Amino acid sequence: MIEDKSFGHTLKKIRAERGLTQAAFAEMIGTSKQVVSRYENNQRCPKITIAAEFAEKLEIPLERLVYGDVLPGYPISETQNTYAETVDSRLQLLEETDDLSKEEIIRTIDFIRGIKNK
Repeated sequence: MIEDKSFGHTLKKIRAERGLTQAAFAEMIGTSKQVVSRYENNQRCPKITIAAEFAEKLEIPLERLVYGDVLPGYPISETQNTYAETVDSRLQLLEETDDLSKEEIIRTIDFIRGIKNK
């Protein structure tokens, strides 16, 4: 059987791993239980900035919510799912990236920061 890697399935799985009910998670993120249920049932999909807030509250990398437990091109084990280790692994990848790609990454970060600061 192929594992469901949808955003909703992953959100539900991680929420349950944390021992949170839908109501408790909804309170944590400032929404209703019904909204959380719609996300988990893939009836709604949050904007990336909202998903980033979910990941922050759940203390996981945003990529895990978006891609599930297996990130494309980046094998990550449970022990690597801390913020610091994720940053360290991304910095290592950045060091191995060519200058043109680094400039594109910086522009993307600046763009995201601009959205978040609005």
